[in-house]
Amino acid sequence: MTTRLSLISPGVTEATRRAAFPADEPLLDHTPVAADLGRLDAAWHAPALRCVQTAGVLGLDTIAEPALDGWRYGSWAGRTITELAESDPGLAAAWRADPDFSPPGGESLRALLRRAVTWMDALPGEHRRLAAVADGSMIKAAVVHAIAGTPESLWRLDIRPFTVTVLHTDGRRWSLRAIGQPLNG
Repeated sequence: MTTRLSLISPGVTEATRRAAFPADEPLLDHTPVAADLGRLDAAWHAPALRCVQTAGVLGLDTIAEPALDGWRYGSWAGRTITELAESDPGLAAAWRADPDFSPPGGESLRALLRRAVTWMDALPGEHRRLAAVADGSMIKAAVVHAIAGTPESLWRLDIRPFTVTVLHTDGRRWSLRAIGQPLNG
């Protein structure tokens, strides 16, 4: 028996357009979309407004799940990596080089990965079809767990807005079925 987990990234926001660390902001497009995710036994959304609104435009009946919150960037939210590198090049470099480094008021990469592992491994193991709308950073953390990657593996993944990534588990291990597939409706 397997469990299928479809992870949906939120639509485009102003931070997405600017390539900035996301803040809690709305989607730029609220047009309803019909996405065929099949029958779902349970569905969740991260608490960020962009995730709540993405679930809404997809017509999903979801439950808020705080563990799905995206990477917590603290005072970096709303800023671009270029802005950070210009103001303090050492800080931006430390963030990329050290998985235990936390942005001021934020969390480390290793903490994000632990949150993803804890949530995924607590999901029911019986045959189920599950979905979650979560920030791209959380989806990348979930993929790293599924492929037994290293923290540095996260930097090699790209999750585009409004896509679905599919993971499966047999209750013993996770596997990656699809990554970043467009939600065409």
